[in-house]
Amino acid sequence: MLHMMPDMRRAVVLLSLLTLGACDGQAKRSAPAMRADAALHMEHGRPAEAQVLYRELVDRDPTRWYDQYALGRAAMTAGDLGQARMALEVASTLRPDDHRIAVDLASVLYQMDARDDLFRYLRDRAQTTQTPADWLQLARYAMDCDDPDTARLAVRIGIAIDEGESSAPYVLAAQIARQLGEEYDARRALILAWHADPEDEQVDTLLRDMGIVPGPTLEVPPPHQSTPLGDASP
Repeated sequence: MLHMMPDMRRAVVLLSLLTLGACDGQAKRSAPAMRADAALHMEHGRPAEAQVLYRELVDRDPTRWYDQYALGRAAMTAGDLGQARMALEVASTLRPDDHRIAVDLASVLYQMDARDDLFRYLRDRAQTTQTPADWLQLARYAMDCDDPDTARLAVRIGIAIDEGESSAPYVLAAQIARQLGEEYDARRALILAWHADPEDEQVDTLLRDMGIVPGPTLEVPPPHQSTPLGDASP
């Protein structure tokens, strides 16, 4: 058996201790510290590095919705749409009422050109939540995918559910109408938007661009019965 000199033995022991200490430090790295590092990577435009950290966090505990959501966002930004979809679908299941997750998952499905899955998801979600935001999201994607009938129906449902509480459904209705060349309905929807929220600067600008001056005497014109948006009213 070879015998090591005392100095060499001390060096080997010290190296072993340092190695064990490093491994132990990595094993004990806290989840909050990893999340902080991942957030810093995202802030500085390094989504792939953030994705690695969030993936490790998800592997540790797949039931934490925020880690799944953050992994999905990091993967989406890094261009890994498959990983993004899986993580966001899990996050959506764990936290179904979170509209932020729905927005990102819809974006990933759209980028993947998974149109059938996209519209199935958006319809199911809108019918389940019955919120204006989800119906309007369906309407926007329907217009992007050249499905004006679905867009019109979805925005009308959003208007009905909102009950005139905000201008957003009417603004989208006006945008859809203008894209379809229906200027009368676009003007009417914007006037309804102004009455819903007279302080909305976007509505004010859009009305003035159409030659309409907002004010207390601004009346809502009668519905144009020939178009599906014509009877949209608060």
